[in-house]
Amino acid sequence: MIESDDSTQRAPISDTHAQSGQPANIDPIYRYDPEALSQLDLESVLLQGPYRDELNPTFRDEFVSRPPMSGLSVLRPVALSTPVPSRNAAPRFASRPPMGALNILREEIDKARTSLSIQVEVGSDTGLGPRTPSGPGSLWPTFEPPSLISGEHFWLEPPFPGGFNQLYSPGYQFGSTGGGRYRIHHGVDIGNPVGTPVLATSSGEVVHAGPDNPNLLGPYNDFYGNSVVIRLDRKLNTSRGEEDVFVLYGHLVSVEVQEGQWVGTGDYLGGVGMTGIAIGPHLHMEVRIGRNSYLHTVNPALWMRPASYTGTVAVRLLSATGRTWPGVQLSLYRYEETGVSWYRVIETYPEKESIGPDPSWGENGALSHIPVGTYLLTGTVNGEEVRQEITVSDGQTTFVELRTQQ
Repeated sequence: MIESDDSTQRAPISDTHAQSGQPANIDPIYRYDPEALSQLDLESVLLQGPYRDELNPTFRDEFVSRPPMSGLSVLRPVALSTPVPSRNAAPRFASRPPMGALNILREEIDKARTSLSIQVEVGSDTGLGPRTPSGPGSLWPTFEPPSLISGEHFWLEPPFPGGFNQLYSPGYQFGSTGGGRYRIHHGVDIGNPVGTPVLATSSGEVVHAGPDNPNLLGPYNDFYGNSVVIRLDRKLNTSRGEEDVFVLYGHLVSVEVQEGQWVGTGDYLGGVGMTGIAIGPHLHMEVRIGRNSYLHTVNPALWMRPASYTGTVAVRLLSATGRTWPGVQLSLYRYEETGVSWYRVIETYPEKESIGPDPSWGENGALSHIPVGTYLLTGTVNGEEVRQEITVSDGQTTFVELRTQQ
């Protein structure tokens, strides 16, 4: 049994004010009509001042702030995250530019870091401040994942119809706390307007449909609100044998399936909402291995098929003796035609709440939907710099292991 945890942190409420004399209207339940999808207007409330990732202005974490309840507005589906290159676009980052000696590369990275410090105060809300773990943690898996696993491990298709945002927030990754603002994350969050159709990402049996009370799905009841959990038809081969795989869809405004029902990939499950502890509309997704339990989650980024012309990176950061370094932030710098620019942070998992590696990868950090190209992965652990150049390929997972001398 999972003990109740009263220390949960909720997302901050945005500083907005409702207009007087206009009633709030935020809970229409939408029916999914694929033929009419292009004409669908989601009658919801606009986010007047959504949280923005200042380091990546193209990304808006819509779900972080509560939307102002200022009356009825119309919000059409819009892709909110990093644009994906079109089919005809030239691959700008496919190869490393001729940058000369290593000291030139270091100068470029220093310039990128200086640019970041001008945009934001390093360490404030962004989680980019250098973190120094007190020491390495537990012994970690050291096996080398087979190369064939990369494409075969993407069991989950997009959870929304085309035209809607499919990309999760990189600022609140699996195992992270969003720069210390929230509780440890056991899944990923994808922002979309209230009522956006949520689709089954893989086929299987519905083992939970409805509120998470009295059935316990999280650290306490009413955590995920209206939820659907599907036990997939496929089983995962692990060192313990074949194990069940469960996918959870949380914070729904409506649930349109029943327990015991079989669903196929792409079947309609319900609509995006903000039930449970959610503040702002988004879909929370989890992957659970072996048991439908909050303490059996793995990183969904390694299971969700990446968008076209993007890939996934799985990282294993270990000490010299094979122990994990928890809570370390590794930066991805992207090689461009004119130099190097900072792209994103991958944060290694904490040793709390049973957050751990995927049985197939043995990683302690991962990020997906990364545009194809060549990158430098680098970070600092107790004053020691680690770095590795990697290539991100379309629809594949790039695995990299970094070792410190400590």
